[in-house]
Amino acid sequence: SGAAGEADPTAVYSGDMGQVVRQDVTKSVSLTGTLQSTRSEVLYSTLNAKVKSVEVKAGDRVTKGQRLAQLDTTDIAQELASQEASLREAQVAKSNEIANANTAYQQALQAYNSGTSPDVSAAKRTLAEAQRAQARANQALQLAQQQAAANPGEAALRVTEARDAVTTAAENTADAQLGVQTAQRSARSQVDEAARTLQAAQAGASGGSDTQRSLEKLRQDLQNATVTSPIDGVVTAVSAKVGSAADGSLLTVEDDKNLLIRTSVKEKDVAKLHVGDKVTFTTPATQKQEYTGAVSFISPTAEATASNDNGGMNSGGSGGNEGASFQVEVKVTGQVEGLRIGSSVKAKAVVQSYQNALTVPKSALVDAMDPVGGEGSTETKARSDTAVLDPAELPKAILKVEDDGKGNLTISEIPVEVLLSSQGTVAIRGQGLEEGMSVLLNAMSYQHLVGQSAHLTDTPPNLGEAGMMGDK
Repeated sequence: SGAAGEADPTAVYSGDMGQVVRQDVTKSVSLTGTLQSTRSEVLYSTLNAKVKSVEVKAGDRVTKGQRLAQLDTTDIAQELASQEASLREAQVAKSNEIANANTAYQQALQAYNSGTSPDVSAAKRTLAEAQRAQARANQALQLAQQQAAANPGEAALRVTEARDAVTTAAENTADAQLGVQTAQRSARSQVDEAARTLQAAQAGASGGSDTQRSLEKLRQDLQNATVTSPIDGVVTAVSAKVGSAADGSLLTVEDDKNLLIRTSVKEKDVAKLHVGDKVTFTTPATQKQEYTGAVSFISPTAEATASNDNGGMNSGGSGGNEGASFQVEVKVTGQVEGLRIGSSVKAKAVVQSYQNALTVPKSALVDAMDPVGGEGSTETKARSDTAVLDPAELPKAILKVEDDGKGNLTISEIPVEVLLSSQGTVAIRGQGLEEGMSVLLNAMSYQHLVGQSAHLTDTPPNLGEAGMMGDK
């Protein structure tokens, strides 16, 4: 007990009593960003057509393949019908051309194989006549020679004339034989020419023509005139207007089941983040409902505009110019019910955590008077030799309180290792720590009681001093 007007140095305020509690402790980086889809499909049309109908509005849910809009296909359909009719006419003409070419080829081939080609037949008739004429000339020569033997004087001239006739007949026969060969070669050439004509006709029928390619494009245009959704999702924008040309974007469909948060993180915070870090977040629309995600991307380069475009509030919650900013993406991993694309997001990325740790309020920590190494240890000596130490780096302790049940308290110091400090709660470990252990809060005010007896009071220290001042 102290003198009148002085605070009792052995009094411990009951409101400063606390306990060692086992709980999870996490350290996080605060983020703000925008909720976006992982897949956004902007639908365009390259057709020179007007919009005939629009069958959805922004906010409608659609499925893959569902028709969203229809373009006017009147001109396309007319052009397609016209080209198809022209193609049918061309196909009939081509079919007739092939049939005629095939007939000519077969006739030429048969005539050649059978030798009944008109030119060959005529050449063969000429050869036969020349051969008969040669035979007659030979017979006449033989007769003239027999007569000359019986009457040499009168038959000599006849023999000479007969020999000339035989020579002429032989020459005519040779010419006729050459004529047959020439006619046969001509017939072979006619067969080859007919074959080439047939092949050309057939190739023209089977080859990919410009008309065929044009028809394929028109048919594809007809199909593309029906605008369908490429994904399951939500229509987020409708630019198409009935009666207007289908220029530029028509609609936008986004996948609202696979979402991500895009945010910009200041340089001082981005170093704390890692891909895979767990994230919790809320949106204004869903109020207190908490959603989960994970960091999926951290840009290795700073954004092009790293000044105060957003007031420096995307991470950390502090304003001012804090250096470069880096784009970070968070993939939403849990439920997405209630989330809306484009919503603003407040998130916390867990960068460090201890599960089921022994914890105390931060005010229960004091700088250790008897550090873990003990008095005179190397650790103590090293600290005593240091001129200035950062208080955050000094060994810490808690003040354990033991009550004998009669209101008498014993205060002792337990050195601890600080594992993690977050939002006024500290995860610790050390010998002798137990869940439920009584400790002193605002411990620095009671460090002088270590090793001494004390007692509880329900009067806060400041109020007690004020009451004593009033008595004076």
